Amino acid sequence: MDVKESFLKSAFDEEYLYSINRNSFIKEPSTSVFKRIYKDKLNQENSFYLLLGTDSGLLLNYILQQEVPDDSRFLFIELPQVIAQLNNKYDLTDLPEHIKLCTLDNWQDTAADFGIELYLYKDNCKYIKSLAAIDSFLPDYNQAILSFEQDFQSVRFFTRATLAVSPFMGTQLKNICENNTPARILKDQFSHDSCVLLAGGPSLDESIDWIKSNQQHVVVMAVSRIAKKLLQVGIIPDIVVSVDPFDISFDVSKEQLCFPDSVLFIHSNNVTPLLLGQWSGKSVYMDRRYPWDVEGDDANLNSCGPTVTNTALKAAIDMGFSNILLAGVDLCFSEKGVTHASGSNEAKIGPTLGQTGKWVETYRGNIVETLVVFEQAAQGLASEAARAKKQASAVYNLSANAAKVDNISHIPLSALSFTDEQCLFQEKIAQLLPEKTSSEIVQDYNEVLNKVEKTLADVKKISILAKEALQANDKLFAEKGQESENFKYKVQMDKIERQLNSRFKKTAKFVKNFGIDKFIKSAQTDSSAEWSNEKLEQTGRLYYQAYIETCDNLINHLSSTQSRVKSRIEEHKTKANIPALLAQWRADNNLGRAKIWLDARPTVANTLTADVLEQFNHFQVEFEKIIANEDTQHLQRTKNEASLHGVRRKVITLFHQKNSAALHTLAQSLKLHKETNPAATPLYHLCLAYFFTASGEERQALENFELLPSEDILEDELQQIASIAFKVENYGLAKACLGQLATIASIYIPQYAKLLLLLGEQEAAIACYTDFLHQHPEDTYIWCSLGIFYFELGANDAAKLAFDKVIAQDSEHSQAQVYLHKINNITA
Repeated sequence: MDVKESFLKSAFDEEYLYSINRNSFIKEPSTSVFKRIYKDKLNQENSFYLLLGTDSGLLLNYILQQEVPDDSRFLFIELPQVIAQLNNKYDLTDLPEHIKLCTLDNWQDTAADFGIELYLYKDNCKYIKSLAAIDSFLPDYNQAILSFEQDFQSVRFFTRATLAVSPFMGTQLKNICENNTPARILKDQFSHDSCVLLAGGPSLDESIDWIKSNQQHVVVMAVSRIAKKLLQVGIIPDIVVSVDPFDISFDVSKEQLCFPDSVLFIHSNNVTPLLLGQWSGKSVYMDRRYPWDVEGDDANLNSCGPTVTNTALKAAIDMGFSNILLAGVDLCFSEKGVTHASGSNEAKIGPTLGQTGKWVETYRGNIVETLVVFEQAAQGLASEAARAKKQASAVYNLSANAAKVDNISHIPLSALSFTDEQCLFQEKIAQLLPEKTSSEIVQDYNEVLNKVEKTLADVKKISILAKEALQANDKLFAEKGQESENFKYKVQMDKIERQLNSRFKKTAKFVKNFGIDKFIKSAQTDSSAEWSNEKLEQTGRLYYQAYIETCDNLINHLSSTQSRVKSRIEEHKTKANIPALLAQWRADNNLGRAKIWLDARPTVANTLTADVLEQFNHFQVEFEKIIANEDTQHLQRTKNEASLHGVRRKVITLFHQKNSAALHTLAQSLKLHKETNPAATPLYHLCLAYFFTASGEERQALENFELLPSEDILEDELQQIASIAFKVENYGLAKACLGQLATIASIYIPQYAKLLLLLGEQEAAIACYTDFLHQHPEDTYIWCSLGIFYFELGANDAAKLAFDKVIAQDSEHSQAQVYLHKINNITA
């Protein structure tokens, strides 16, 4: 963007910068455009708006003219060069207190000072892209979007991480029986062993043969999502790791349940119960067993994010392995444009291409694209690898095509030899994790049941107290002006609060943690204002309603947990209530648990009736169908995320960034996509056209531009085709493109006129200007361009007339003044 760019004026007397908004406000006034695009999105109460871009100041002006929504704030984030331009037009130092403007570099500090934190807690932050950001005609906006969204996601995630606990705690309760062996048992037990950690990146394929040849010499640890791949190539890991609580994690990891019992399952306390509840081998859990405070419960190894690979590496370091080798930990796109190993849904469908990623260096020295989540994962891996160094452990990546990560070196497979090492992992695990007797298991379950029932009873009592407090709060403010006479209700509320903070202190803390998203609603964003009785009443009501709603939710969770624990105890009875067990397994969608239970009791099968055996068989058939089913929720999500939306603008942004390597990689990705998606074909040629343009291969660029459908040749393409045509002296093509551009925007008229003059078409060149000015006599930019055109032709009188038109509308137009001075000197 030229910092000296002049504002253009629309037919609606609105000024805008063409490089930012092009023709967005040509057909209708900006207020109409904003109302149509944003509807009621910009007038919500109790909201913190983060607006990326000001649309040449028009969106800022639109917000200034609107009625201020109650307790809402607007933070505009704009490019510094645009702010510099706006400063020439507006007084930006005198904005009302509910509006602030800042650059991308300091938005976090500005937002913090503006009070964003509580809005984040209440999930009342709204991110709005201006039309300038949506269209990104100015490529700087694309980079700004990527940078802001990454930072905002991070700020939002870490601020709200403490709030999004109920799904994790709910899953933790479902796993409470299976979370019976803490992972701390494994700490520092393998200091004489080496470990290879397998993840799902494309370089995993390169290491398969080496892993198969060395499996007797190293411990093989794998993330659960590659279980299917490992079964296909004949590798059974020693350890499998999983952390995610969501059902979709089961979709990508379910083949783990086909591993033999010799495999150790290391998992978070809230891993999906669909995996843990149907696992037949040994397992150890990370983090805490109980979602409420229990003495000694926090003395365990902890998981970490943002990916399962981060947790797996942390576990390997905690276990004390002397060397940890990473395979399939690429954290970037491959040269073929894929992000996951062959056979995965991501490899079948293709990567998400429309999102603008970041660019990182591989160990080989190539610059490749990575996704934001991969970059965050890399930062976490670097921190863990630094910790490993302090413990005399070393972490290496086996692939030269992986993204470089601090504290992790690349080592080629050819440099490794473990033939002198003998892995005794299974023997060590047998010592550390001996088989538990049925009585030991039941004793543990009974202890769990006692804690669950005690907590359930406390939650029920807290619910009763909260309802009493809510009634007292209503009565305190029931009769306006009688608050002093109703003070007894305030005394009652204080008494209840003391009980919650003493007798039920631990359980009340659990309730608040579980329902923190509800409790935060009672916090007020407008803390400086004097509170009215209405606000006091509302705050009290929200507070006790949060208690009541959370208690109701927890009573359901804890009652369900109570039933599940009793079912686990029933599983170990000599004469178990089999119909009750089958009902519990069905309710939990743990159909595979039926076979595990029956296989552990071979003599029981002989005592079952034909009907009951048929139910067991039916469970197993259903379970096997689930394992075999490939049309999963994860596959559908991968297809949806593989949308080509945004690819066109990404191509143009990469071109303006002169990132030829990225264009080449993107072209490879699109080549894969077009095999299954015809819509990728024009984008493939578009990408190649810009790649060859950036590489200076004009004729190949033109060939690919010519392969585009006519409806896909827009303003950006016309610009490039015109430029290439001029370079290869195809003036007819250049003339056609510039002629079309001149009809799109007046900014191209000077270029078109110069080409016409070069071709000897002087009258046509002058007509370009005069025809436009006949319809738009107020356009000072074109009047000034016409003046320069005449001046360069030596037609000083005509030039003076044009510059006089400019000065008549803008007496301080510096460029017109300079040329008039030149003309006066010539004619003097």
